[in-house]
Amino acid sequence: QKLLSWYSADRRKLPWRGDPPPWSEDKATLRREAAKEQEIKSQPRLTSFFNKRLKSQRAGEAVVVDLDEDSAPEEEPMPAQPSQSSTFPRSAYGVWVSEVMLQQTQVERVIAYWTRWMERFPSVQALAEATADEVNAVWAGLGFYGRARRLHEGAKYVLEKHSGNVPSGHDELLRIPGVGPYTAGAVASIAFGRRAAVVDGNVIRVFARLRMLEGDSACPKLMKRCWGLAEDLVDPN
Repeated sequence: QKLLSWYSADRRKLPWRGDPPPWSEDKATLRREAAKEQEIKSQPRLTSFFNKRLKSQRAGEAVVVDLDEDSAPEEEPMPAQPSQSSTFPRSAYGVWVSEVMLQQTQVERVIAYWTRWMERFPSVQALAEATADEVNAVWAGLGFYGRARRLHEGAKYVLEKHSGNVPSGHDELLRIPGVGPYTAGAVASIAFGRRAAVVDGNVIRVFARLRMLEGDSACPKLMKRCWGLAEDLVDPN
Protein backbone atom coordinates (compact mmCIF):
# COMPACT_ATOMS: atom_id res chain seq x y z
CA GLN A 1 0.00 0.00 0.00
CA LYS A 2 2.87 2.37 0.72
CA LEU A 3 4.34 1.68 -2.70
CA LEU A 4 0.99 2.33 -4.39
CA SER A 5 0.54 5.56 -2.43
CA TRP A 6 4.00 6.73 -3.46
CA TYR A 7 3.27 5.89 -7.09
CA SER A 8 -0.04 7.78 -7.07
CA ALA A 9 1.66 10.88 -5.70
CA ASP A 10 4.86 10.85 -7.78
CA ARG A 11 4.05 9.11 -11.07
CA ARG A 12 4.60 10.88 -14.36
CA LYS A 13 1.76 13.10 -15.57
CA LEU A 14 0.48 11.72 -18.87
CA PRO A 15 -2.41 12.75 -21.14
CA TRP A 16 -3.86 9.22 -21.45
CA ARG A 17 -4.16 9.06 -17.67
CA GLY A 18 -6.48 12.07 -17.72
CA ASP A 19 -3.85 14.38 -16.23
CA PRO A 20 -4.02 18.10 -17.06
CA PRO A 21 -1.02 19.68 -18.81
CA PRO A 22 1.88 20.21 -18.52
CA TRP A 23 2.71 16.53 -18.97
CA SER A 24 5.92 14.81 -17.95
CA GLU A 25 8.58 14.89 -20.63
CA ASP A 26 11.60 14.57 -18.35
CA LYS A 27 13.92 12.76 -20.75
CA ALA A 28 12.98 14.98 -23.65
CA THR A 29 13.67 18.10 -21.56
CA LEU A 30 17.05 16.76 -20.48
CA ARG A 31 17.98 15.97 -24.06
CA ARG A 32 17.04 19.47 -25.22
CA GLU A 33 19.04 21.06 -22.40
CA ALA A 34 22.05 18.85 -23.16
CA ALA A 35 21.84 19.74 -26.85
CA LYS A 36 21.77 23.46 -26.04
CA GLU A 37 24.76 23.09 -23.71
CA GLN A 38 26.68 21.19 -26.35
CA GLU A 39 25.83 23.86 -28.93
CA ILE A 40 27.20 26.59 -26.66
CA LYS A 41 30.40 24.63 -26.07
CA SER A 42 30.88 23.97 -29.77
CA GLN A 43 30.64 27.63 -30.81
CA PRO A 44 34.06 29.19 -31.57
CA ARG A 45 35.55 31.54 -28.98
CA LEU A 46 36.74 35.05 -29.83
CA THR A 47 40.40 33.94 -29.71
CA SER A 48 39.57 31.21 -32.22
CA PHE A 49 37.89 33.77 -34.47
CA PHE A 50 40.83 36.19 -34.49
CA ASN A 51 43.36 33.39 -34.96
CA LYS A 52 41.72 32.18 -38.17
CA ARG A 53 43.99 32.22 -41.15
CA LEU A 54 43.34 35.24 -43.36
CA LYS A 55 43.29 34.10 -46.96
CA SER A 56 44.74 36.64 -49.38
CA GLN A 57 46.50 36.12 -52.66
CA ARG A 58 47.64 39.65 -53.62
CA ALA A 59 48.13 42.97 -51.87
CA GLY A 60 45.03 45.08 -52.09
CA GLU A 61 42.70 42.09 -52.62
CA ALA A 62 39.72 41.72 -50.31
CA VAL A 63 40.44 39.55 -47.26
CA VAL A 64 38.20 36.51 -46.80
CA VAL A 65 37.59 34.96 -43.39
CA ASP A 66 36.20 31.41 -43.36
CA LEU A 67 33.55 31.70 -40.62
CA ASP A 68 32.26 28.15 -41.19
CA GLU A 69 35.57 26.42 -40.58
CA ASP A 70 34.90 25.55 -36.93
CA SER A 71 31.12 25.50 -36.92
CA ALA A 72 29.35 22.51 -35.37
CA PRO A 73 27.33 20.14 -37.58
CA GLU A 74 23.60 20.69 -37.56
CA GLU A 75 21.56 18.32 -35.37
CA GLU A 76 18.32 16.70 -36.39
CA PRO A 77 15.28 18.67 -35.15
CA MET A 78 13.39 17.38 -32.15
CA PRO A 79 9.94 15.84 -32.81
CA ALA A 80 7.09 18.32 -32.72
CA GLN A 81 5.85 18.88 -29.18
CA PRO A 82 2.15 18.79 -28.24
CA SER A 83 0.39 22.07 -27.61
CA GLN A 84 -0.63 20.94 -24.09
CA SER A 85 -3.63 23.22 -24.30
CA SER A 86 -6.33 20.83 -23.09
CA THR A 87 -7.00 17.87 -20.85
CA PHE A 88 -8.06 14.59 -22.42
CA PRO A 89 -10.60 12.61 -20.39
CA ARG A 90 -9.30 9.20 -19.43
CA SER A 91 -10.92 6.45 -21.45
CA ALA A 92 -10.37 2.78 -22.18
CA TYR A 93 -9.88 3.67 -25.83
CA GLY A 94 -7.21 6.25 -24.99
CA VAL A 95 -5.39 3.79 -22.74
CA TRP A 96 -5.52 1.16 -25.48
CA VAL A 97 -4.05 3.58 -28.04
CA SER A 98 -1.28 4.58 -25.62
CA GLU A 99 -0.34 0.98 -24.88
CA VAL A 100 -0.02 0.20 -28.58
CA MET A 101 2.05 3.33 -29.24
CA LEU A 102 4.31 2.60 -26.28
CA GLN A 103 5.35 -0.72 -27.78
CA GLN A 104 8.98 -0.10 -28.80
CA THR A 105 8.62 3.69 -28.43
CA GLN A 106 9.59 5.89 -25.47
CA VAL A 107 6.99 7.78 -23.46
CA GLU A 108 8.27 11.30 -24.17
CA ARG A 109 8.06 10.65 -27.91
CA VAL A 110 4.61 9.09 -27.72
CA ILE A 111 2.98 12.09 -25.98
CA ALA A 112 2.96 14.27 -29.10
CA TYR A 113 1.72 11.47 -31.35
CA TRP A 114 -0.96 10.33 -28.90
CA THR A 115 -2.44 13.83 -28.54
CA ARG A 116 -2.47 14.29 -32.31
CA TRP A 117 -4.11 10.88 -32.75
CA MET A 118 -6.82 11.58 -30.16
CA GLU A 119 -7.60 14.95 -31.71
CA ARG A 120 -8.07 13.29 -35.11
CA PHE A 121 -9.71 10.03 -33.89
CA PRO A 122 -11.35 10.87 -30.54
CA SER A 123 -13.39 7.65 -30.37
CA VAL A 124 -13.41 4.03 -31.46
CA GLN A 125 -16.07 4.87 -34.04
CA ALA A 126 -14.02 7.72 -35.51
CA LEU A 127 -11.05 5.40 -35.94
CA ALA A 128 -13.10 2.51 -37.30
CA GLU A 129 -14.70 4.74 -39.95
CA ALA A 130 -11.40 6.24 -41.11
CA THR A 131 -9.57 5.01 -44.19
CA ALA A 132 -6.23 3.21 -44.00
CA ASP A 133 -4.53 6.21 -45.64
CA GLU A 134 -5.96 8.57 -43.01
CA VAL A 135 -4.77 6.30 -40.21
CA ASN A 136 -1.26 5.99 -41.66
CA ALA A 137 -1.04 9.75 -42.19
CA VAL A 138 -1.68 10.47 -38.50
CA TRP A 139 0.69 7.68 -37.44
CA ALA A 140 3.44 8.89 -39.82
CA GLY A 141 6.80 9.30 -38.07
CA LEU A 142 6.15 6.89 -35.21
CA GLY A 143 7.38 3.84 -37.09
CA PHE A 144 6.27 0.18 -37.02
CA TYR A 145 3.13 0.86 -39.06
CA GLY A 146 1.76 -2.59 -38.31
CA ARG A 147 0.70 -1.19 -34.93
CA ALA A 148 -1.51 1.41 -36.64
CA ARG A 149 -3.03 -1.25 -38.87
CA ARG A 150 -3.83 -3.50 -35.91
CA LEU A 151 -5.38 -0.58 -34.01
CA HIS A 152 -7.55 0.16 -37.02
CA GLU A 153 -8.64 -3.49 -37.30
CA GLY A 154 -9.30 -3.65 -33.56
CA ALA A 155 -11.47 -0.52 -33.67
CA LYS A 156 -13.60 -2.02 -36.44
CA TYR A 157 -14.06 -5.18 -34.35
CA VAL A 158 -15.03 -3.22 -31.21
CA LEU A 159 -17.49 -1.10 -33.19
CA GLU A 160 -19.12 -4.20 -34.67
CA LYS A 161 -19.10 -6.47 -31.61
CA HIS A 162 -19.38 -3.97 -28.74
CA SER A 163 -21.06 -0.94 -30.33
CA GLY A 164 -17.81 1.03 -30.05
CA ASN A 165 -17.35 0.45 -26.29
CA VAL A 166 -14.06 -1.13 -25.29
CA PRO A 167 -14.89 -4.22 -23.17
CA SER A 168 -13.67 -4.35 -19.57
CA GLY A 169 -13.12 -8.08 -19.23
CA HIS A 170 -9.64 -9.51 -19.79
CA ASP A 171 -10.89 -12.40 -21.94
CA GLU A 172 -13.04 -10.06 -24.04
CA LEU A 173 -10.11 -7.74 -24.57
CA LEU A 174 -8.00 -10.65 -25.78
CA ARG A 175 -10.50 -11.30 -28.57
CA ILE A 176 -9.81 -7.89 -30.11
CA PRO A 177 -7.48 -8.23 -33.12
CA GLY A 178 -3.95 -7.14 -32.21
CA VAL A 179 -4.51 -7.20 -28.43
CA GLY A 180 -2.23 -9.58 -26.55
CA PRO A 181 -2.00 -10.56 -22.86
CA TYR A 182 0.06 -7.52 -21.85
CA THR A 183 -2.16 -4.95 -23.56
CA ALA A 184 -5.30 -6.68 -22.28
CA GLY A 185 -3.98 -6.61 -18.72
CA ALA A 186 -2.88 -2.99 -19.00
CA VAL A 187 -6.23 -1.77 -20.34
CA ALA A 188 -8.21 -3.84 -17.82
CA SER A 189 -6.19 -2.53 -14.87
CA ILE A 190 -5.59 1.10 -15.88
CA ALA A 191 -8.92 1.87 -17.52
CA PHE A 192 -11.27 -0.30 -15.47
CA GLY A 193 -9.42 -0.86 -12.20
CA ARG A 194 -9.42 -4.62 -12.70
CA ARG A 195 -6.79 -6.73 -10.97
CA ALA A 196 -4.75 -8.15 -13.83
CA ALA A 197 -1.21 -9.38 -14.28
CA VAL A 198 1.12 -7.75 -16.82
CA VAL A 199 4.51 -9.13 -17.82
CA ASP A 200 7.13 -7.38 -19.95
CA GLY A 201 10.91 -7.63 -20.22
CA ASN A 202 11.47 -5.72 -16.98
CA VAL A 203 9.14 -7.99 -15.02
CA ILE A 204 10.83 -11.06 -16.47
CA ARG A 205 14.26 -9.78 -15.42
CA VAL A 206 13.04 -9.11 -11.87
CA PHE A 207 11.48 -12.56 -11.55
CA ALA A 208 14.59 -14.17 -13.04
CA ARG A 209 16.76 -12.58 -10.35
CA LEU A 210 14.36 -13.23 -7.46
CA ARG A 211 13.75 -16.87 -8.39
CA MET A 212 17.13 -17.54 -10.05
CA LEU A 213 15.42 -18.51 -13.29
CA GLU A 214 17.58 -19.33 -16.30
CA GLY A 215 16.97 -18.38 -19.91
CA ASP A 216 16.74 -15.37 -22.16
CA SER A 217 13.91 -12.89 -21.50
CA ALA A 218 12.45 -13.78 -24.92
CA CYS A 219 12.44 -17.51 -24.17
CA PRO A 220 8.82 -18.81 -24.36
CA LYS A 221 9.35 -21.20 -21.46
CA LEU A 222 10.69 -18.46 -19.17
CA MET A 223 7.98 -16.05 -20.29
CA LYS A 224 5.26 -18.59 -19.50
CA ARG A 225 6.76 -19.20 -16.06
CA CYS A 226 6.83 -15.47 -15.31
CA TRP A 227 3.21 -15.03 -16.37
CA GLY A 228 2.29 -17.77 -13.92
CA LEU A 229 4.24 -16.06 -11.14
CA ALA A 230 2.63 -12.70 -11.92
CA GLU A 231 -0.88 -14.13 -11.88
CA ASP A 232 -0.16 -15.83 -8.54
CA LEU A 233 0.96 -12.51 -7.07
CA VAL A 234 -2.19 -10.63 -8.08
CA ASP A 235 -4.57 -10.44 -5.13
CA PRO A 236 -8.04 -11.38 -6.47
CA ASN A 237 -9.66 -9.47 -3.60
